Amino acid sequence: MSRFCRFVIVVYMLAYIAALCVALVSTHETASVQSDEISGAYLVFIGMPWTLALAYLEVDRVPEILLRAFVVFAPMLNVGIAMLLCRSRRKRY
Repeated sequence: MSRFCRFVIVVYMLAYIAALCVALVSTHETASVQSDEISGAYLVFIGMPWTLALAYLEVDRVPEILLRAFVVFAPMLNVGIAMLLCRSRRKRY
């Protein structure tokens, strides 16, 4: 992978880790922070377009814990795709 691809992936992963920490800290009232459900919005933004796909699918029958797990792990799909694109780009040239 080129340096630019690595840099983009590392920055994205750091943003993902920060959003995950903010969501965990504020939803479980740790570190003297009041509970705030909107803090998970950062994970939704970082996990796009996969989290938007949930809005268009019928997910009424899916347990809420699975939906939350999908939102938490959706950014990893983006990381995997970015790594594949960087590797395929390197092989072409």
